[in-house]
Amino acid sequence: MAAAAPTAPATFEAAAFQRTERLIAPVSRLLDVVDLDALPDGLRPGQIAARATTASEIEIRVGVAVPPKPWWVRVHIHDLMVAAAPILPDGPDSGIARLLVPPADLHRVEVDVTTRPDDQRPSRTARAVGRAVRQGRGAARSERTDRYADAERAWRDCARTWQQAGDKPRSGAAVERADRALRYGPIRNLPGGPLLSDLVVE
Repeated sequence: MAAAAPTAPATFEAAAFQRTERLIAPVSRLLDVVDLDALPDGLRPGQIAARATTASEIEIRVGVAVPPKPWWVRVHIHDLMVAAAPILPDGPDSGIARLLVPPADLHRVEVDVTTRPDDQRPSRTARAVGRAVRQGRGAARSERTDRYADAERAWRDCARTWQQAGDKPRSGAAVERADRALRYGPIRNLPGGPLLSDLVVE
């Protein structure tokens, strides 16, 4: 999953999505449905947010200038793409896309952003590996800044995601790091390279 190029900090706050009274309480903030591990260059996780505006509409906003080659939002249900739309400029430093989905499936959607909307989406295993790597990097950052409770939680999330990816050895290694973060604080000597940064090619 590509590393984003340096960009200016996000120019919007997710709280701005609360301006309308049409929000659906259980799914008004759909931040967890966006695949943050496959964002295109120039777009960082903190610069994108999602919400449901009606029982059948999803709105995706980005807090960065939209590039000339458009970013496309794709909505998937059980890996079947059900909607796609480009992110259009909504001012000099923001963009927006709105997509209709079946109301019965609003709680089950998954969203990705791409510059190549015709390409096949990565498999569930590949996506799980990407999440596990991101979670492991976050856990390691927490360790380096002496936030060991945060590191312990992040390592356990990482372990569960490696389990979903079918990688029991790395899941076990993440559990070990979580246990040590909880008990001993700094972890300086555990091997972390392959756990954090291995690439998987399918």
